[in-house]
Amino acid sequence: MKVSVIIPTYNRAELVCESIDSVLAQSYNDYEIIVVNDGSTDNTASKLKKYGNKIRYYEQANGGVNKARNFALSKARGEYIATLDNDDLWQHNKLDLQVKILNNFPEIAFTFSNFSIYKSQNNIQPDGIQTWYSSPKSWNDFYEKSIKLNEFTNEDSTSNTGSASLFIGNIYQASLQTYYVLPSTALFRRNMIPEDVKFVEHDSICGDWDFFARLSRDNKVAYLDYDTTYNRSHEDDVRLTRTNWKKQLELRIDFIERLYLQDKEFYENNKYITDLTYSKRLKALYRQQLLDGERHAAKTTLQKYHSHTAEPGISYTFLWLLCHVPAIQYPLSALRHLRGSMRNN
Repeated sequence: MKVSVIIPTYNRAELVCESIDSVLAQSYNDYEIIVVNDGSTDNTASKLKKYGNKIRYYEQANGGVNKARNFALSKARGEYIATLDNDDLWQHNKLDLQVKILNNFPEIAFTFSNFSIYKSQNNIQPDGIQTWYSSPKSWNDFYEKSIKLNEFTNEDSTSNTGSASLFIGNIYQASLQTYYVLPSTALFRRNMIPEDVKFVEHDSICGDWDFFARLSRDNKVAYLDYDTTYNRSHEDDVRLTRTNWKKQLELRIDFIERLYLQDKEFYENNKYITDLTYSKRLKALYRQQLLDGERHAAKTTLQKYHSHTAEPGISYTFLWLLCHVPAIQYPLSALRHLRGSMRNN
């Protein structure tokens, strides 16, 4: 068995069937499909019966997407592991291309790719990964080297696939500040997963961000700038982009604390950028907590900020005074509303 495809699902009976169908339609066929029903209350179980032995089906009490992923990993038999969210779809050649990449580059821990944003059959946006960033990424500047896909495959050099570029490098330090891997685009080696590395179960937002950052800690990865996957765009509480800003900040801070601040070697060599990123997140969270009237929480956040800011000075003193002013959230909220009105006029 070469590839294990793991699909966690919760209350998406129709969509998960479409996801499974996109796997069954792959041009590559040495795989197994593991579906973990994470306590669905809809008709998921009955819908999936039609697949019979085409899938390995498991059920568990609702514990979140990452708990389901970890359970599926424990059951996987493949040399390579592919993750697929229960609403995303694969291009027919997704596995074929990525298996070739891992086969040809044994030094890389995993490969992942670009994707298309799928809003409807008539509304599909290519190059979806660039929508994650405030300014376009230049992959040639970001990765150590690049190679055309047709240099090690039999893809037609004039086709979109054959002319696509593969970029190889390390994303561990860069992952401190932002994310790069859509889980549904990834294929990774099971034997390169450290024993202590799993998807973080208490964090459904940054848990996969954490997982792929850890896999890249001591290994190179390969990014394929070709849309292998359709990522559905819709409302979902466990999507980072759909999560309220304060919650995002809390989870991003927790991610830095449990990974980069605990990585002594990395922190010693990258203290400035780590503290800068961490303190920016803390300062933003502090402001939001003040706006929400959470003065006690704001004081705790400010203490962390103070310990990781090189030159707190007047800025820290001002922030300290703010969190000791009763009902400070009301004038702050009014000021923010005024600034917003001025920008819109």
